[in-house]
Amino acid sequence: MPSRIDPKLSKAIRKNLPDDAKVHAAFTLRNGSDGTRLTPETTDQVVREIVERASKETDTAAEGLVVFKNLQSFAIEAPASLVEKLTGDDAIGTAALGS
Repeated sequence: MPSRIDPKLSKAIRKNLPDDAKVHAAFTLRNGSDGTRLTPETTDQVVREIVERASKETDTAAEGLVVFKNLQSFAIEAPASLVEKLTGDDAIGTAALGS
């Protein structure tokens, strides 16, 4: 199932891609393969893995990352290319533009 992406986030990514300006975004993770919520520890691990992978693939780095372990979500400030890469990750359930 594809991730649900906020149209405002998609617009911000497109607007900021040419110079790879920073974008603030909030993400939620999908539930586990058995449909259950992720544990706080698993949430932290998954977030750090997908952000690290996206950073390597885009050759960029996040400037701010806050993991909400008990909410199965995270917020990030990062170059538009990194945020765009995250929106396509299978672990992502939703993505929205942050403030």
